[in-house]
Amino acid sequence: MKTLPEVDAKNIGIYGFSMSAFVSFPVFSQNKDIKCFIGRALGSDFKSVIDYWAKPENGSKSVLLPDYSQDLNAKNIAKYVTKPCFLIVGEQDKLTTPQMAQDIYSKVKGEKEIWIVKNVGHGVEWDPSVGLVNYINRMVQFYDKHLK
Repeated sequence: MKTLPEVDAKNIGIYGFSMSAFVSFPVFSQNKDIKCFIGRALGSDFKSVIDYWAKPENGSKSVLLPDYSQDLNAKNIAKYVTKPCFLIVGEQDKLTTPQMAQDIYSKVKGEKEIWIVKNVGHGVEWDPSVGLVNYINRMVQFYDKHLK
């Protein structure tokens, strides 16, 4: 991506939602070319995802996940992150809970923000109480601040 002519290779941020946040967080933490990270519904570890979907009230689904090193779980690498992070989570998110976000947030050593969105679950940006424009504006403000 950084070789594309339209990309400012010195100002790259990354965004992920749910599983894409989970797998992009280690990439962000290890790649010096990525300056900041926005993670919405960032889960702390794979086990929590499996445990959530295995519950009868969630459909008792069998979950097949790739072999993924525990060393790459967000809760284990957050303490090494020294770059800006913005975590967004719904107050009522039962899959990637506010507690997970707060745990990761407390360990990050870089500049950080957390937005626990009141009265919403996993789909924060689509809730009328949040508003898609407000959601996007919050992310743009973060990127504007950290991608200079």
